[in-house]
Amino acid sequence: MHFFGSSISRSGTRTTALAGMLLAGVSALTLAPAHVGAAEQTPIEAQTSEQAELSERLAEAMALASRYGQRSVIASIIENVRLTPEHAALIESAAVANSTLARETIGKARDVGLAMAAASAGTALPPGADPAVPISELSEEEANFGWLMSGADAADRLGLTGKGVTVGVVDSGIARRLDGSAHPEFEDRIDPRSISYLYWIDPTVTMEDIERDPQAALERLFDQAGANGFEDINGHGTHVAGIIAAARDGRGMVGVAPGANILSVATIPAPGFIGPAPLFQIQFCGPTLINSNGNDCAPKVADEEYVAAALDYLTSQADVRISNGSFGPIPERDAVTANVEFDRVNFDALDRYVMSGKIWVAAAGNGFDTAPVMSESPDGLGLTPFISPENADVTNSAGAPVFTDGGQGFDYSHLQPDRLAALEAETGEAYGRIVTVVAVGAEKQISMFSNRCGVTARWCIAAPGGDFVEDADGNPTERSIFSTIPENIADTNPAFPNGDAPPYGFKTGTSMAAPHVAGAMAVLVEAYPGFTPGRIVEIMFQTAEDLGAPGIDEIFGHGLLRLDQALQGPIGLTGDSSEIYQANVDDTHLWRFSFASDGALLKTGQGLLTTATDTTISFAQEAAIIDGGLQVDGRFAAPRLFVGPGALLGGSGFIQGDVGVAGTLAPGSSPGTLTVSGTVGLLDSATTAIEIDGAGTGNGVANFDRIIALGAFDAFTAAGTLAPQLRGIAGPATNSFVPELGEIFRFVETPNGVVAGSFASLTQPTDGLPEGSRFDVLYGQQTLSLVATPSDYGTALAAGAAGNQTAARSVGAALQAIRPAAGTRPSAEAAAIFDPLYRLGANAVPIALSGAAGTIHVDVAQESLSSIGRFSDVLATRHTGLTAEGAATGTVWATPFLGGVQVSGNGEGYDADFRGFALGIEGSPDALFGNQASIGFAGAYSTSSLDDWTGTAEIDVVQGGVYGSYDWSGVIVSGAAGLSYASGDTRRVGILGVAESSYRGFGGFADLAVSKPYTFDIGTVEPFAAIGYRALDRRGFSEAGAFALDIAGKTYDQTFATAGIALSHSFELGSVTLEPQARLAYRFDFDRVDASGTASILGASFEAAGADIGRHAFVGSFGVEAAVSDKVSLSAAYETEVRSDFASHGARFNLIARW
Repeated sequence: MHFFGSSISRSGTRTTALAGMLLAGVSALTLAPAHVGAAEQTPIEAQTSEQAELSERLAEAMALASRYGQRSVIASIIENVRLTPEHAALIESAAVANSTLARETIGKARDVGLAMAAASAGTALPPGADPAVPISELSEEEANFGWLMSGADAADRLGLTGKGVTVGVVDSGIARRLDGSAHPEFEDRIDPRSISYLYWIDPTVTMEDIERDPQAALERLFDQAGANGFEDINGHGTHVAGIIAAARDGRGMVGVAPGANILSVATIPAPGFIGPAPLFQIQFCGPTLINSNGNDCAPKVADEEYVAAALDYLTSQADVRISNGSFGPIPERDAVTANVEFDRVNFDALDRYVMSGKIWVAAAGNGFDTAPVMSESPDGLGLTPFISPENADVTNSAGAPVFTDGGQGFDYSHLQPDRLAALEAETGEAYGRIVTVVAVGAEKQISMFSNRCGVTARWCIAAPGGDFVEDADGNPTERSIFSTIPENIADTNPAFPNGDAPPYGFKTGTSMAAPHVAGAMAVLVEAYPGFTPGRIVEIMFQTAEDLGAPGIDEIFGHGLLRLDQALQGPIGLTGDSSEIYQANVDDTHLWRFSFASDGALLKTGQGLLTTATDTTISFAQEAAIIDGGLQVDGRFAAPRLFVGPGALLGGSGFIQGDVGVAGTLAPGSSPGTLTVSGTVGLLDSATTAIEIDGAGTGNGVANFDRIIALGAFDAFTAAGTLAPQLRGIAGPATNSFVPELGEIFRFVETPNGVVAGSFASLTQPTDGLPEGSRFDVLYGQQTLSLVATPSDYGTALAAGAAGNQTAARSVGAALQAIRPAAGTRPSAEAAAIFDPLYRLGANAVPIALSGAAGTIHVDVAQESLSSIGRFSDVLATRHTGLTAEGAATGTVWATPFLGGVQVSGNGEGYDADFRGFALGIEGSPDALFGNQASIGFAGAYSTSSLDDWTGTAEIDVVQGGVYGSYDWSGVIVSGAAGLSYASGDTRRVGILGVAESSYRGFGGFADLAVSKPYTFDIGTVEPFAAIGYRALDRRGFSEAGAFALDIAGKTYDQTFATAGIALSHSFELGSVTLEPQARLAYRFDFDRVDASGTASILGASFEAAGADIGRHAFVGSFGVEAAVSDKVSLSAAYETEVRSDFASHGARFNLIARW
């Protein structure tokens, strides 16, 4: 066995170092595309003597690499170019000349190395690794760059030191004397159970001393008390122990676990010789070896199984949960297979150690620069779990077996972590683990000498171990690991000729990487006293920083040790199910890995506790957030999670259980979706904060927060304040999203239950909404949605908006008066009104409001009044016929009519098609007036089909009247009066839905006219003048359906005066008498026909403004009457009435019979 570490001093120039590290494992490397020939070869004859020497060494090394296959050559190219990119051309030339690789492949490997060099070129070295920074100027935290690189500063901030944890160190011993004094960094923390299986020797005794006075030299050689010497004569064990547990005392350096105790087992002897005798033989055999002239030995360990004895001793110490082994076999140069044939006793001892529930941290080995193929995987005890018959045929890049046990069939595969975990599940016991550690330098690249993780990748991790990195002049460009050494060794430092050197020094190797992990394990044992060894190791692996190929790879295994990330868990959690675990977080803390507790959770402190994605965290009892916040981005389980006043719950994960919130519920991770398997109940003091950065339902940029409650019954109970946010979103967000009117954000979903309760208020965002808008809430049975709406529907119309703007403003003002407070749950009646309205976009709002005003009911009233007028006009024309037909005793007539009306104006209007008929009988009351007078009675029925942009209506009008005329010396006075009954059905269709209604009304008319006919050769001319009145008393009614209105009763009337002229001319056509007729008139309304109506919605009244029909009208008819006999005549006429915004066109037919 030997140490997997060495001092920083290294013989030879840069070229020596270069030639020594030419081989590297490549199993995890991915070759990048290359430009073949990008680096030209340097001709040998043009090289300097230094270049020639370097080229020669490169050629030798490449030829050696070729013996182990192409992968080794590729690895050599990549590693050498990475470390010395200035020699890329020489390296490429050597590979071309001394391997069978294709030139293109060599170019790709060169480019990969150059890319890796470039990636690290701009990275400043940490102060402890930078030779330009004097070590005396560095703090104890900076001196060993591995302390910060491995994240030990996080433990320091958390006050975690490994206190109470005892770490076993199997090594060369530790800097302690027989009188009990020790290195100051370990004061009172070297466990008194520490033991040495080695004889102490005085390394200052030389062969000259022995030759001069053998007896005196022999006594001095073994007299530790007389020399007051330290147990550790080599310094390796002290250096390892310092990395683990050097004190936090403001001097030198600090260990990863500065509060841990060290139980040292001195087992590994020092290298070197005294004369022809190796020091290891002297330390193993003691004075007996010297006294017997090398023929006899008195080992302190039976059968000289030192490592096995150390392991068994540590196994017997119940409180030792972690041990470090920075030692291993020395591989032969260019060896390709690890020979474990004689290691059964050590493997068995390690088996017993692990099965007793302890963690063994093993250095992977430093053999890569001498035996690169074998070093594609670890050597020594770290390889143990791989050794089994099933792996006996597994080969490395040279096609050679990874290990050989001489055919003995060793099987330690049960020590693999997955198999130990399965055994734990079966037995309920907690077993230990084996962790293999490879070394990286300050730039997080694999160290040139370090074995790779290889076949042990699943239980392997990387840690700082230093590297041999030099510039072109052979000067180190990166320091190694700084740690404690015994004072007597430090005093040999030539930089301190007075012997006052501080007891610290630099060493490099996987020996230095492993104790970083062992120290981290000590801190984790303190941090997680309830976790098993397997769980603690698993946490360390899960939280490692990924290096190399993604995931677990054959170079770095799980990646770089990151104690800071491993401490992102439930610090202090015990396995006692009766306890409440108090997570006191004053700043921020992340739970990065999964765990379960039988207890309860109490979150205190003003900081934010976050559970990472891909984690499952469960508490068997209730959880409560008293202060600060809990952000669940993974899975969190507790029967009930309570969020106290002033506390916060957020995240984009999954909560198993019911949630009660008296504080702030802020789903998402700025933004995102929080899913709860149970119910979510808000209390009156709660605030629900919803971040909106877009319309997406995912996480992050351009999305909005959501809550999905999967519970049954009242899955989500709203209460408290709702606070949407559009700006100032702290996480990934654009912070520039502006919602459009009507844009909906469904922030609560309850697929298995219902939404209950109501928010008491909604705090509008201070920025981000369109001007003149606000947020409202749509309360669905299983959803809650935020929607952007106009702040005031009474002023919601933009310039040039479509529809009847006057009516829209009127109904908008009424709606605003009854509008529910933002965020509150409306009544069912109000929801039926406002929910559809809230969903409308900016362009649809004015159209919807205009259509919702009920102006069609004004249109129906106006058309009903027009129907009354049509019957009045029919009767007004009868006096001409009466006088002409006066010779007859009586007349019966029938008048069918039809036509259409077009009304427009004020953004309103309608089209109506009318049809109907009138019947009458008339005659002269001779007994009273002779034939100078006539009187008639008539009735009519008409129907109109009305259509405006808001709906349709069918109107029926039934009327009856009396009319008459008197011829007063050629001046004809005529008049008519009647009663009317109107009814109809209306269907109002708009963006907001359909509303239907029926109405009825009563009305009538009265007309009085004076005319004077003049007969000429060309025909008859009859000027006339008239006044008239028409009215409809429409009764009040209510709509049924969407956005239903209550329509108030109202009387619509028309008072007018008419002046015009009637023209006719008779002529014979065979036996038929034809009389063309024309009637032209101007009509003036004394007041406009009423163009509005009063409506109300949920008790809020408003005026619905219809089309404003003009007061001035042209009234005319053009027709012809044909008398087929003196008893029967027929006539047809075109009739029109034209006003501003009103036009009526129709046809009337008459059948007249006389007797």
